[in-house]
Amino acid sequence: MNLLKLSFLLVAIVALSACNKDDDSSDCVQADWVGTYTGVEDCQGITDSITITIVASGSDITVSTDGTSLYGTMSLDGCEAKLDNSVGGAGQIYEAELNGTSLTLKDIVDVPIVGSSTICTVTATKN
Repeated sequence: MNLLKLSFLLVAIVALSACNKDDDSSDCVQADWVGTYTGVEDCQGITDSITITIVASGSDITVSTDGTSLYGTMSLDGCEAKLDNSVGGAGQIYEAELNGTSLTLKDIVDVPIVGSSTICTVTATKN
């Protein structure tokens, strides 16, 4: 009888642990990112309408606005993408996150030598 209870307990533990998701970043594939998005860009309180186009570029994505590859080619990691153009803490970093059809894109410019930092955020929806 104890063996039966122990077996049941072991099966229950394995079943519950198998359902646990540790990392949601692998849910997205490159094809999920590709498309046109429309939304709003907010640069420190100044807002404007924006259209973002994302195309496949090898295993990464190229993000552009108004036909200009402003954001460049970003490395994909599931539902997150990043392009780091900073050197020694100064420069520009682009970060993106995809949640279903919602795109959040951050453009972070940091110039620590003059104490300046700018963050622009795009919130857009796939068309």
